[in-house]
Amino acid sequence: MNAIEVRDLHKTYYGFLRRSKIEALKGVSVSVKQGEIFGLLGPNGAGKTTLIKILLGIAFADRGKALLLGRDSRDPRARLHVGYLPEDHQLPEYLKAWRALDFLAKLYGMHKRRSRVEELLQLVGIAERRNSKVKEFSKGMRQRLGIAQALLNNPKVLILDEPTANLDPLGRKDVKDLLLHLKDQGTTVFISSHVLTEIERVCDRVAILHKGQLLTEGTVDELTREKSLEDVFVELIRGAESLETV
Repeated sequence: MNAIEVRDLHKTYYGFLRRSKIEALKGVSVSVKQGEIFGLLGPNGAGKTTLIKILLGIAFADRGKALLLGRDSRDPRARLHVGYLPEDHQLPEYLKAWRALDFLAKLYGMHKRRSRVEELLQLVGIAERRNSKVKEFSKGMRQRLGIAQALLNNPKVLILDEPTANLDPLGRKDVKDLLLHLKDQGTTVFISSHVLTEIERVCDRVAILHKGQLLTEGTVDELTREKSLEDVFVELIRGAESLETV
């Protein structure tokens, strides 16, 4: 059983009185094996966020299937073992870091919350700032705290939207090491990102989307035998755009 299975997914957004429309996904099919790190790549407007929203039950497909751990993504039980970090995540700024995580742990109904919170603060490298308020954090520290909240429920599937945004090189290295550590523990990691060099270093397989269509899917080794992932990405996107103008 794959951790994530997307089959012939279609999604169209309509404007006022349906006078305009945007086809966000046009028959996308991808699969993510359990215990691998998978990268979803594409320029702005490619459909990456729409696909993630469908996986999380935030949006619904017009046609096709989206499965999480063998369950339909619309089934709330499918999300019990999923952690999520949105690109523009927000945490209560008036709370101290540990209390922000503790508040979310309460929503999960977790027992022994404080020990789990302390463990995660250590894991993401901000334990010494546990008593600082979120509003006092830099963008990079907020990103680390966001990753910690995504890991609260010890997820089997971790979905990250731009996880290294706002991080300095040291922070990016820490996130890379953390993701590899999670993989070693059997966690499936699904990453949407624009930072191709980071994806190339950490992912087992990638898929490239452009305007709702899947251009390619494969292992990083397969796609980068002769070129960097960035070169492959640029060639595929430019090729797709040139076909549109013909």
